[in-house]
Amino acid sequence: MNTSIFTPNHRILIVDDNPAIHQDFRKILCPARPGKSEVLNLNAKLFDKVPSMVTTIDFELVSAFQGQEALELARQALAAGRPFAMAFLDVRMPPGWDGVETAVRLWQVCPDLQIVICTAYSDYSWDEMRARLDQPDSLVILKKPFDNVEVRQLAHAMTRKWLLSHQARLKLCELERMVGERTMELQKANRSLTLSEERFSKAFHQSPLPSGIQRMSDQRFVDVNHCLAEIVGCKPGEMIGRTPAELFLWEEPRHSDQWLECLSRGEAVRDQEARVRTQAGALHEVLVSCSLITFAGEPHVLLLAQDMAQRVLLERQLRQAQKMEAIGQLAAGVAHDFNNILTVIQGHAGLMERMIADGKPSRKSLEQISKAAIRAATLVRQLLMFSRKQVMQLRHLDPNAALGNAIKMLERLVGEHVQIDFRPHSSIPAVYADVSMLDQIAMNLAVNARDAMPNGGRLSISTSLETIHRAPIPLDPESRDGDFVCLTFTDTGAGMDTQILNRIFEPFSPSSASFVPTRGGWRSKASRNKAAVSAFTFQSAGTCPRRPNSSSIPPCALVGKPSSSLKMKMPCARWSLAFSEFRATP
Repeated sequence: MNTSIFTPNHRILIVDDNPAIHQDFRKILCPARPGKSEVLNLNAKLFDKVPSMVTTIDFELVSAFQGQEALELARQALAAGRPFAMAFLDVRMPPGWDGVETAVRLWQVCPDLQIVICTAYSDYSWDEMRARLDQPDSLVILKKPFDNVEVRQLAHAMTRKWLLSHQARLKLCELERMVGERTMELQKANRSLTLSEERFSKAFHQSPLPSGIQRMSDQRFVDVNHCLAEIVGCKPGEMIGRTPAELFLWEEPRHSDQWLECLSRGEAVRDQEARVRTQAGALHEVLVSCSLITFAGEPHVLLLAQDMAQRVLLERQLRQAQKMEAIGQLAAGVAHDFNNILTVIQGHAGLMERMIADGKPSRKSLEQISKAAIRAATLVRQLLMFSRKQVMQLRHLDPNAALGNAIKMLERLVGEHVQIDFRPHSSIPAVYADVSMLDQIAMNLAVNARDAMPNGGRLSISTSLETIHRAPIPLDPESRDGDFVCLTFTDTGAGMDTQILNRIFEPFSPSSASFVPTRGGWRSKASRNKAAVSAFTFQSAGTCPRRPNSSSIPPCALVGKPSSSLKMKMPCARWSLAFSEFRATP
């Protein structure tokens, strides 16, 4: 900033139409002082005194005889950077502007100008001048004839007032500039802070990792994201303000205290195994990591709980796949060895059939041996298909005829205490499948129905046409859309509990309290023939089929009707479905 603007300004404009008045102002404000300093110095020497320092102010006077001339001089001075500090105006200056009009015009150009109006008449009252000038703070009325001392006092006071007013205005401008800059800085900082908070809030609430923030002092949640609330089974607002103990969040609450103790000692908490208890009482396995953060000067804990349910499921599926691979290798070895034995049996049975004439009793026994060998060979082929060592023999077949041929075998298999009721659909289209696999599925379902009815009962087998519209689901990743041939097995047994029901599609899984290995391969056989399998059960009340086109109920859903059923749907190609490997013949 230029420091010259704070130096005193003693420039005074004299406006009067009488030249004598100008001379009087010069005598009063700029008197001649010849030899005054020499006299003072001589007086100090004679009386042995320190010479006094007399401070004199030299005013710079500029004369104008009319108001218009004064206005032009004020403009020139302002343009030159040397404005007037004050002006003495005569109230009457014919033929031009009077003093009041001149003051109004000067203030329009120089608002800070201090003005003294000199008058000997009562041309204007004070109220009239105030009404016309509307700036009384910079106006003084001086009555003529005026005293010299009064004029000097006014000159000193008004020039000093102009300087102080000018300095105050400049200081105010500087303060406004500084306030504006500081305001812009604060606004920029606030925008950055708001953006940072928004980024953190979005990252926190939209993170797929379950997260929560707790106060260190009382362990209450101050914020949680939707993933953590979803695991717990409640809304985020229901968790905020409550402690894990109040929510019964952890299966082992002592773990939470141990984590906080570690954080208070400055130790890291990473990937700690724990179990989260939901509001329904179920347990979720999670890996917990904690970090110490500070909000508003208060320590908080950032809690991250990685859901391990999917990981545990994948690990279980991997172990099951490894187990099935080992079983497949074993089955392939047994099947090859057993197939060699069957070759000998079939060969000798064929030779003996040629040697024994028809009608003899031993002939029938040999025929039964040959049929059994053929069935055993079919079983061997199925074992090889299970171990992926044998190609399926797909062909067009009538499901009603195939099941009808298997009924006699099923009746001997389930025993006399179980009654089989076969109800085929009158107009079922042919399907493209492996007949031995279809027989094996029917045999497995019949055996499981028999084991579910130890005291006897009824096994109903039926075929039908069903329309299914269902998107892929985790238990059945293929979409089911179109018309299907539906094979239904219904028994009057006790049914299965939910724990067993959730595992019925696993090979060699138990279907009841006792282990029944014949269940193995339901899903494998169905998927190889492009079929879908659904089961619905209710313990102690049997199972019940649903409408196949009900997409709201996934496989293994519970319903509560007292019958037991398992359905297998096979797509029918009469209406050109996309399941080419299991296509019906038009």
